[in-house]
Amino acid sequence: MPARNLLIALVLAGATLAAGGEPEAQPEQWSSPLQGLAVLIKAVNPEVSEFTGVPSEPAARLEFQLLVKNVSGAPLTLKVEPLNEAQMRWAIVSADGAAWTPLFAPAKAGGAGQSRKLELDEVLTYATIRGMVMFAPPGQAGPASRAMLPAGTYKVAAGNVRLPGLGGSFSTSPVTVRVRSADEPVGGLKLTLAAEKAETTLGPDGKAVVPVKLKLTFTNVGQAPLKLDLRDLAWASLVPDVEVSAGVAARIDAIKLPNRKSPPARAEDCPTLDPGKSYVFADLAFPGDCGRRRFARSGPAGPVTVRLRINYRPHAPAAGDKLAEGCWTGKVRSNEVSFSIR
Repeated sequence: MPARNLLIALVLAGATLAAGGEPEAQPEQWSSPLQGLAVLIKAVNPEVSEFTGVPSEPAARLEFQLLVKNVSGAPLTLKVEPLNEAQMRWAIVSADGAAWTPLFAPAKAGGAGQSRKLELDEVLTYATIRGMVMFAPPGQAGPASRAMLPAGTYKVAAGNVRLPGLGGSFSTSPVTVRVRSADEPVGGLKLTLAAEKAETTLGPDGKAVVPVKLKLTFTNVGQAPLKLDLRDLAWASLVPDVEVSAGVAARIDAIKLPNRKSPPARAEDCPTLDPGKSYVFADLAFPGDCGRRRFARSGPAGPVTVRLRINYRPHAPAAGDKLAEGCWTGKVRSNEVSFSIR
């Protein structure tokens, strides 16, 4: 059996996924010893968010630390050199058993390295592996077929881990990482978008679109109360993600609007939601003004389908902003709605 296939088989046998794809808690498991050393990979962030498709948003980047432990029974000296992660054999296996392959940039020339003394049972962070952004999908290979990891739970292990001066290689035990769906609740907050109708038309002038009314619902799905900062909401804290149907010349333009001063804040603009409770914001329509931009249809006549999600991303409160103290911060993304423009 090829070495990578054997590694994938060991990954599938060595770590389990709970029902529904959630990662089970797993103890750290060091590799088999080699010349008095053992290795382990550890996820820097066991959970990351999937890529949203918005160029300004970060991709789902997997990062790992390679740890080395002295299990020899006595102090020893290890030479530390830059790690060539592309030479390692990686197994990244989804909950359904599909294996993905990381695509690394060409390795840079390493330095001379340095010697490091390790006491008995001392653990050294040998390297941090940051290059896992693009992957070859299951059954495909090479940069031409690169893609980003979809949402799901994965078991990750590395083989052919070579350290300088050792006459063999290590295979790590698997660790579990999760790529969270971009529209999942974040920090106990769920965002639900609904459109009043599935189709609209151009207005009497034959150019401007009759806007579709939208309803955005904020729901506390956590276990503790949530305080929201909804001041000047549509302008300051909502960011639409817009896609149009492929193969059509019509498009939706986003025109940046001049900065303006927000109206005076009121206490009711920062409501607190108890667990299970919701707040509905209905003063929203598309195309229209949202997120400091004016969205409008342009291009030749003809039907077009619009797919829309809304992101809620409030600004961090300024120092001394008593009204926003304790408000939820972060970014949460709604579900997708679609409607056609005829």
